[in-house]
Formats: sequence, C-alpha cells, structure tokens
Amino acid sequence: ELQQGGFKLPPNYSPENALQSAWLMLQDVQTRDKKPALEACSKNSIAMALFKMVQMGLNPAKNQCYFVPYGQDLICMTSYFGQVLIAKRAGLKDVKANLILEKDDFQYNIESDGRKVVTKHNQPFANFGNKILGAYCVITFEDGVQDTDIMTIEEIKQSWKQGATKGSSPAQTPSIIVEETKWPFEL
Repeated sequence: ELQQGGFKLPPNYSPENALQSAWLMLQDVQTRDKKPALEACSKNSIAMALFKMVQMGLNPAKNQCYFVPYGQDLICMTSYFGQVLIAKRAGLKDVKANLILEKDDFQYNIESDGRKVVTKHNQPFANFGNKILGAYCVITFEDGVQDTDIMTIEEIKQSWKQGATKGSSPAQTPSIIVEETKWPFEL
C-alpha cells in the first residue's frame, strides 16, 4: 500500500522477508529487567521501529539492524553492516573498517587537500586481544578516490553517548566491534 502511494523501496529489497525476520527476532528481545519487549514497549514504538527498518531497506536477519528496548520505546538501530549497505546504495563503491590495537604499527599521512591516508597498518596475529586504541574506516568512491576517518577509542565511546542508549547498548562493546570488523565482509 505504501509503495502505491509513492513510498520508494531499495531495489532487491523484500519488506515481507525483513518484517517476518524482525517479528521472529522480536520474540526473543527483552528489556533490561527481562520482560519481553513486545509486551513492555508501546505498540506505536514497535510499529515505528519496524517502519524505520523498512524505510531504510534493512533486514535484521542479515545483521543490518537490531532492536533495542529503551524504556517503553523500541528502537531500530542500524548496525555497521547496515551503515555499509546504506553507503553503498548512496553510491559508494566500498567501505572497510579496521581496529587499531595496542602494539600495531599504524601510520598515516595528511594530504595537501586535508584527506587522511593510511600509509601502513601492520597488525600481527599476536596483537589480537590487545587493548583497542581506535579504529579507522576507508571509503572508496565510484571514481576510485578514497577518504579515511580515524578515531581514538575515546572518540568512539563519546560518539556512542550521543545515541538513545547513551553508549550502554550491548552492540557498543569492544567484543562486538571486533566481530564486526575482524574479516572483510562483502554485502
């Protein structure tokens, strides 16, 4: 019905499949005090969370988004994989993110146009499990130009505090970040 009214969905996106996946996953989502989210959260916030998922063209079965109860509200949060998918739909060719661990050999330059370019990142296997110092993301545009954003772990934690969960979401823990950035996934 929404599509007939002019609502645009991304190509190759099945809102039916995403909604079925979301409904199944929501059966297991609980609040902090272990109440089922479908009972504790308002029906309007559940509908809005599902609408946001469909509007953005995300599927929770593909780990592109997840649902977080926040008081009586259910929030649809976009995951790293969802952000990459959205960026690619907007015309970016590729997005790669990596952690910078303690004892890594990490170096970058700032070009004359202000862009940061990673010139070296040597991460021996022995460094896995070391303290996370930061992360960087390399974005490749359709014309091949690359841009890099580098953040310290303190900057990352501060940015998490800007969201609805104020940095306390289970997804905002270093173990989840490691899982999301350990291997180069293709979407």
